Amino acid sequence: MELARPLCQNGNEYSGIGVGVADALRSGALVRSGDGMFRLFLVSLAATVCLLAASAAEQTETRPAGDRFEWRVAQPVSVTIRGRSLRETLRSLAREYRVAVMLDRRLDGEQNVDLVARDVSLRELFDDLAGQLNIGVTVLGPVVYFGPPEEVRQLRTVLANRLEDLRPLSRDAQKRLLRPSALRWDALSTPRDIFADVAQRYRMQIDNPQFVAHDLWAARELPPLDAATQLTLLGAGFHTTFEFLDGGKKIRLVPIPSRPTIERIYSVEANQLSRRLRQLAEKIPQAQLHRSGSQIRLRGRIEDHEVAAALLSGESKEQPSPGKKNAQRPPAGSQVYSLKVEAPLRAILSGLSRQVGFKLQLHSEAIAAKSIDLDQIISVDVQELPLRSLLKSILEPARLDFRQEDGLIEIFPDAR
Repeated sequence: MELARPLCQNGNEYSGIGVGVADALRSGALVRSGDGMFRLFLVSLAATVCLLAASAAEQTETRPAGDRFEWRVAQPVSVTIRGRSLRETLRSLAREYRVAVMLDRRLDGEQNVDLVARDVSLRELFDDLAGQLNIGVTVLGPVVYFGPPEEVRQLRTVLANRLEDLRPLSRDAQKRLLRPSALRWDALSTPRDIFADVAQRYRMQIDNPQFVAHDLWAARELPPLDAATQLTLLGAGFHTTFEFLDGGKKIRLVPIPSRPTIERIYSVEANQLSRRLRQLAEKIPQAQLHRSGSQIRLRGRIEDHEVAAALLSGESKEQPSPGKKNAQRPPAGSQVYSLKVEAPLRAILSGLSRQVGFKLQLHSEAIAAKSIDLDQIISVDVQELPLRSLLKSILEPARLDFRQEDGLIEIFPDAR
């Protein structure tokens, strides 16, 4: 049995300590072949985490500055969460690790959370949690945002577009709107009042405040953020963004587009242009790519631009495996995997998604309707299979199927 140390303390008493045991997962290792051999271990032992039962008075607290956020979400954590609500789980994790978290108003904060993870980064833990509950998670500034999956995939692009909208404004307007300020509100505040407070603080008027539906929110405090990030976070739960009017003195609230994109132009050496276009088309097939002289015009989500920027600057090159200098990444489709593990199906899928690098979306209600137990113990022992074949060998015995698209793998019952 292995227990993690208690992670939080309230005065002199620990609150809500949960204990996990080593038999949650017996053993497991994933070996990826193709760009050198290295071993990736799945979650093997359960651990503990303190989950505080927060009072209303504890909901507002100081959050980390943006320059410390990346360090905090990269820190390894070990947790066992059993029978806690999503709202309480996020509140406790946010307080324990001093990271700002927002839960979309459209999500059920009372849905049950059962999660075991060991020695994963906080960012990976949030991804695993979202995958298990079939919800989305993203990061805006130093804030982790949980919401409906399709909406969450859009938010960073929505924010990027609003920041682009600042370019035509005067320098004074840009300076005013980019100045970070703390975002806080009291219990039972209405979103309209919070929007109005943000607008007043940045010396703007809202052209149509009635666009936001009435609601009552719990007290909250977020770290310093610029005006666009604050308004994007506030509007996300209403499927709402905004437009700058009158040189940044006003805003108009508008619906988020169904498929928001952003366009940027990249300069490429003439003799590299065709090769770079092929590479980009392979890596981000969902993006729109156009050749314009010695430039590439790309329209897509902000995540597509991040891939493009890394590739065109050379940062996307794979690092050599330990002990192998100048190891090259194999051609697309040649990577194979070996896996030997006996563990709960849910834990295998979560560990695989984390180590291989895809987002996992479980159709939990449909799976439960077919009486399929995601926590059943399964045994896997395969050698050198492509990812699709590996997933098929894991899912078929459990009467499950999958769909793979754009870094996302959806798991659902098969047709049997």
